[in-house]
Amino acid sequence: ADPKNDTGKYSQVISEGAIDIDNYTPVDPKSQTLNIRIEEGTEAKLNVITFYYKEKEVTINYVVVGPDGCGTVTPTSETLKVLTGTAQGSTATVTSDEYRFVGWYTDAACTELVSTDAKYVPTQPSHTDNGETVKDPWVAATYYAKFEYNLTTLTVKKKGLTDSSESAIFTVTDSSGKLVARFALQNDDSVTIDNLTVGETYTVTEESGWTWHYEGLESKTVTIQAPCEITFTNKPKSDKWLYAESSKHNVFQGEVSSDE
Repeated sequence: ADPKNDTGKYSQVISEGAIDIDNYTPVDPKSQTLNIRIEEGTEAKLNVITFYYKEKEVTINYVVVGPDGCGTVTPTSETLKVLTGTAQGSTATVTSDEYRFVGWYTDAACTELVSTDAKYVPTQPSHTDNGETVKDPWVAATYYAKFEYNLTTLTVKKKGLTDSSESAIFTVTDSSGKLVARFALQNDDSVTIDNLTVGETYTVTEESGWTWHYEGLESKTVTIQAPCEITFTNKPKSDKWLYAESSKHNVFQGEVSSDE
């Protein structure tokens, strides 16, 4: 900042306060007082008030967005001098193959993508003046590292079986028709299939050959984006306790007289 020069009488009390300077913060003392003294020569030494300043600082934050435990960012923040600071950036790392890193974003909703590289280093703001690029001061900012599921799970549950000894048979196939799993479930049981690919479509089919007396045997298709759960609930076709091989349609063959 330009110096302030003025004149005063001998022993006059002069008080001054630190002025505002863009991008700088004054350090204590922020106000000073002196009594004007007689100085010999042309170089003023006694009648001088000097204020000191330090460059302002801002914080850049790095935040994980995604399922719990999906990944980390290192570091989570850094502090920069607004004019002379140099950003070091942050590196996003997944915690396991269950997740994948998507990219760095400038908003918490992860709609404004700035980089798909795991390491991201922010660029100092700038503008163009007469065809030349001029750096602007750093401003506080937050960048968001988005993670999502890469491998996930599918849980199949069975409901509605009336006999504890019965087991329903299921098959799971992917979008190409490849068999992923085949298993049997009793009532209120479940099975979880892991290491399924996020974004893949899977079809779960309850086989029909194992029973004749339940309704609701079907196939269900799901495109997996996160851990998923499917429940198959069957309803008995009849409330008779006998099975097909034990039942008989009873038809009376005789004649019925009018007085009976």
